[in-house]
Amino acid sequence: MAAGFEISFIDTETARWLEDAPDDGLCLKKFRADFNVDNLRSFEEGGVVDIDGERYLITKKGKRCFSECDLLEKLGGPCPLATGVAFGEKEKRRKKMGEMKATVLVDNIKGCGLNGEWGLCVYIEYNDKVVLLDTGASDLFVKNAKQLGLDLKKVDFGVLSHAHFDHADGMKAFFAANERAPFYLQKAAGENCYEKLWIFSKYIGIPRGILEEDKDRIRFAEGKYQVCRGVWLLSHTTEGLEAIGKRNHMYLRGDVNEDGRGSKKWRPDDFSHEQSLVFETEDGLVIFNSCSHGGADNIINEVKAAFPDKKIKAIIGGFHLYTRKAEEVRKLARSIKATGIQQVYTGHCTGGKAFDVLKEELGDMVHQLSCGLVIEL
Repeated sequence: MAAGFEISFIDTETARWLEDAPDDGLCLKKFRADFNVDNLRSFEEGGVVDIDGERYLITKKGKRCFSECDLLEKLGGPCPLATGVAFGEKEKRRKKMGEMKATVLVDNIKGCGLNGEWGLCVYIEYNDKVVLLDTGASDLFVKNAKQLGLDLKKVDFGVLSHAHFDHADGMKAFFAANERAPFYLQKAAGENCYEKLWIFSKYIGIPRGILEEDKDRIRFAEGKYQVCRGVWLLSHTTEGLEAIGKRNHMYLRGDVNEDGRGSKKWRPDDFSHEQSLVFETEDGLVIFNSCSHGGADNIINEVKAAFPDKKIKAIIGGFHLYTRKAEEVRKLARSIKATGIQQVYTGHCTGGKAFDVLKEELGDMVHQLSCGLVIEL
């Protein structure tokens, strides 16, 4: 029965009477109840009852009698239908607060008939908003979205997890597919990210010139920044992250100037351009951080500190472990488990071998990302 259609209920005693009732009543021949119930004591107008797993809103209790009904004279009083029946309608199902559905458009692992690439892009439906996290390394996410029937024009805003090419190189394609949605970067994001070993360096940053060319579409956030109800961006608060940058041969070329470009001075990347995307759901916070360069355990603890009264349900993203030794991965897995988080979805730069180690340590709480994967939390 669809919501909005009137449904009738009759109690057992009145139903028995109705079976043997005379034919004089104006409505007896037509009245048929949808549900028989033991009694109507719990049925109150405006209240809700649960029958066979469905919820019904009670709109009226009792059936109105007609003064011209011959049965009233024979009964010498009101018809049992006046007190023994109730009416209602199926309650409209309400979405959970912060109900979220995330579809992986791009990951290293192909799936669901979709091609993959080194990068990440996730299409997130949350309440009445659509959020795009990253754009992968090309326009592949546009093709995969079309194949899945997901409309990029419906995206309300985009978020860049950090200023690396494998998450940002599809931004131009997004701006072409969606002409209105802003894209949020960390305030420290610039065109200055490099991979550097000895005297050799390679640019691994966002598309050159994009900060100026598309400045009308780009927004900057820092600290604990609320984008809309239930959706937050969070900067790193963990100290000493430049040590991770140095270890991974990731550097920033000097300080970021007002135009987003850097000077020629090298310094280890402290990942001040990286941000967590956090959603509030009924069952706890869900964290997206596409590469977790600052450390997945650090990121979870940063979110816990920023939202001290809320539990953390899940973290989703890459963990940049593909070059790490098994014992280092085990140590991280145990640290993640110690945070009390319930679920982990990881892929992209985590790597297959590292994922296997995480699976050994975390068991069923860890899941593999792949193209086309749908996560509902």
